[in-house]
Amino acid sequence: MDTLTAMKVYCSVVENDSLAGAARTLNISPSVVSKQLSALEDRLGVRLLNRTTRRVSVTEVGTAYYDRCKRIITDVDEAEIAVSRSHSQPRGMLRITAPSTFAHRHVTPHLPKFIDRYPEVEVQVQVNDRIVDLVDDGIDLAIRIAQLKDSSLIARRLASNHRSIVATPEYLKIWGIPEWPEDLLQHALITWPPGNLINDWHFVIDGKEQVIRTKGTISMNNGDSILSTVLAGGGWR
Repeated sequence: MDTLTAMKVYCSVVENDSLAGAARTLNISPSVVSKQLSALEDRLGVRLLNRTTRRVSVTEVGTAYYDRCKRIITDVDEAEIAVSRSHSQPRGMLRITAPSTFAHRHVTPHLPKFIDRYPEVEVQVQVNDRIVDLVDDGIDLAIRIAQLKDSSLIARRLASNHRSIVATPEYLKIWGIPEWPEDLLQHALITWPPGNLINDWHFVIDGKEQVIRTKGTISMNNGDSILSTVLAGGGWR
């Protein structure tokens, strides 16, 4: 028998003046309440409550025991709150990994304010466009722009990642505007290196999905570098 749990059950019975009321308060069955009380009385060797079919009444020794139980429960609750508060302020090392473009635009600019808010935290950021092993590299938080595989790790969706195909006006003047997805294969494309799933461009034509697997005239493994090349008139992305 868990003595502290039994004490809480007993106090709830006294405060609700019934086993059923205690059961509702504690969200347990009346039979569990009855078993807890019986076990507690057997352990103490005294009768704490006089029970009838309609109500319960507290014995003299039960009243004294109730007062002591309330003090003990209050002390335990206060001890747990004190320990919880001591750890409520984040502290220690936080290791983060994120793709380079996302890190530069959405992570690193916010780190100074983060440290101001949580001064006991140290932050290490691995800016990397390759997928790192979170366990082997000791990573606490990883930001991924991908369709995640099944994993025992906890994942939370932050936002949608909408993709667009763009080109500069200067490029379009020379090469023209493609009318159909497959026309893109005749253009000077700028893509990620071969084998990257981002090179699969998805379109919906007449309600059906069409995938164009692209291979760039220029390929790079960094989003900002791709963008700067596109802005220089280098091709589509």
